[in-house]
Amino acid sequence: MRHLLVSFYLVAAFSLSAQDPWVKFVDPKSRLAGFKDLSGTIRIAARFENYFVADTFHNIIAVREPVAKSYESYYLLKSGKKTGRDSLYLFDGYDCESDGMIMYKDHNTDYIGYLNANGNAVIPAVYNSATGFRNGFAQALFGAKKRCWEGGDDTTNCERLILEGGRQLLINKQNEILAEGIASDFYQTVDWYSTRINEVPEDTSIYVKVDGKNGIKYYFIHFQKEFQKWFYNDFLASLNTGQTKYLFPEIMIWDQKNGWRSISREAYMKSYSEVLKKERFQTGANKKLNFGQGEFSDYVMTSPVYLEFFTSCGRFDKYRYPFFVVQLSYSKNGKFDHSESFEFIRTSHGYRLMQAPISH
Repeated sequence: MRHLLVSFYLVAAFSLSAQDPWVKFVDPKSRLAGFKDLSGTIRIAARFENYFVADTFHNIIAVREPVAKSYESYYLLKSGKKTGRDSLYLFDGYDCESDGMIMYKDHNTDYIGYLNANGNAVIPAVYNSATGFRNGFAQALFGAKKRCWEGGDDTTNCERLILEGGRQLLINKQNEILAEGIASDFYQTVDWYSTRINEVPEDTSIYVKVDGKNGIKYYFIHFQKEFQKWFYNDFLASLNTGQTKYLFPEIMIWDQKNGWRSISREAYMKSYSEVLKKERFQTGANKKLNFGQGEFSDYVMTSPVYLEFFTSCGRFDKYRYPFFVVQLSYSKNGKFDHSESFEFIRTSHGYRLMQAPISH
């Protein structure tokens, strides 16, 4: 149901543009998936395994189709053209089109490349690992060596295979290397859509700089720097005022009787306003405040209010809407006693509190 709801949300978003995405439907008898256009006309009959197919079909999509007693996997265009047979990239599900590109994998070499929206291999499979494109950029690892985590040289018989060394690259859609030597987790720490090229930001405290090729400098908003500045300058300053503008429309709470549930921000402030006091976040010898990055929970956060944060794959878009956790840790007599957490999400309107305790 989550995936179908995401599809309908994306339809609403795209129906205002010239694009014409198709959305997934599931046949109730066969449980196979097909696609309809925005008018509800079936464009592709239900014949794909539901689990492996994305919710929204823009230009190119990865599918897995049962054939006889086996299956066939390939990339499909709206024209019906099949490409990249048996070259699907699989990591927590098949890849989905992002920024007009989709990843494929050469399973003979285990290297990754990219197809464009027309199904053409515009970037060859030469990378050990890679990210989807965002705003014209992707991060890719080149030249790494495989080795067994537990030791030994036989990489064909490993308990756990890992990559070692190599060059972390920032590339564009022409497969040009824009920069290298960036951190391996760089892609998940910055806002790719905030990029400035050779333009120093007014507020450098929330940006990071990447020195690129040919003297070009790239600036990206760093999520954690941005969040911490907002937390201290905006969120804490709003406490004790009764304001709700920095609260998400629904607040997740937990209690012994009902477990996890959500209530409106107005209801939260009416019943638990004493929790959100500036003094609560003041630290001392027996109270420490720490920042961390959290994860969206599909099992807890099931309301349609969260649908805007999902990709056409039906997955939470954590690279655009990161979660942050502010944890208060309490101690007694020099020993840890207990902790409490406040969780925030980055939205299109800025950061918002979406999970908070209810004990005063």
